[in-house]
Parts: sequence; structure tokens; C-alpha cells
Amino acid sequence: MYLWVVTAAVLLPPLIMGIFAVLQKIKRDKDIDMKDEDFIVEISDSVISIGVMMDLASAGIMVGFTIFTENLPPLIFYAVFGLLFWIGSFLIYRTLTFKVIVKDKKIAVYSSFGKTYYLSFSDLDSAARQYKPGKTGYEKIRVKTASGKSFTVKSREICYKYFKERIKSEIPKENLIGFGGE
Repeated sequence: MYLWVVTAAVLLPPLIMGIFAVLQKIKRDKDIDMKDEDFIVEISDSVISIGVMMDLASAGIMVGFTIFTENLPPLIFYAVFGLLFWIGSFLIYRTLTFKVIVKDKKIAVYSSFGKTYYLSFSDLDSAARQYKPGKTGYEKIRVKTASGKSFTVKSREICYKYFKERIKSEIPKENLIGFGGE
């Protein structure tokens, strides 16, 4: 009895979150009608496969050792593999739910754990580009609005370069931080 409660407590919540995330993505994809000059900044779908592999491996190890061993594994075993399962589920959920859609002068930010909000380029107050010169591929832009909202777009996301160029052209140069040395 105790074993199934622990396993259900670890496995059920991420599975339910994943189902809701997939349903939300299906609904959102139906609503999008994009043109060539518009773009979507999103996390690569390969992150989903990493999350699925982590989930399958950790769930398989937990269930396998629970069923096929004589003695139950210690609680730390479930904590470690449960944490790996949650991290894999987080990767899947974040990939399915995070998206920044740029369409004409409007921006829609679909946050993973916050509300979706819509704004235009005229609402943007400042943008700060953060990068590490020694690390190639590590770069992000933190955009702040006049109302205090902010969001971050990282260089590993698809269409990051389009977003960076659009930010450079739409926001006044005095409000751009870290964009000078290019």
C-alpha cells in the first residue's frame, strides 16, 4: 500500500500537467495564422525528447526496482529518481507552454507558469542583453515593459536572432543595454 502511494504521488502530478500542456498547445496551434515576416520564439522540440527519455528512464527504474526486487528500495532512492522524473516533466511542460509570438507590432508572451499577456513594441521600456564572451551560444535578452512586466528570451530558443534584431530596431538605443559591441 505504502509503495503505490509513493509511486502515485511522484508520477501522477507531472503526468496530469503534461496532459494539460499538450491540450493547451493543440488549442494554441489552431489559433495561430502566421505570415513570413512574423515569427515565433520557442524552445526546440528536441528538449521534449530529452524530458521524455528522463521520465521513461526514471519511471522504469523506480517501477522495475520496486516490483522485481525482494526488498523495497530506501526512500532516498524514490527521492532521487522522483526528482529526475519531475525535472523531465518540467522540461516537457516548459517546451510545450513557453512561446513568444511576434506578429506585426504585437507580442504575445505565453509563460510556462504565469499568465499569458499581450503587448506591443511601443509598450517595451528597455532590453538588456546578457552574454558571456568566453561561452559561445550563451546569450539572453531580458525585456522589461513600462508596466513592470518582464520576460526573457534565450539564444538556444528557435528564432532568437530574429527577435534580437527586432528588439534592436524597435526600442530606442538609449534603452538598450549590452547591444553596443556587435
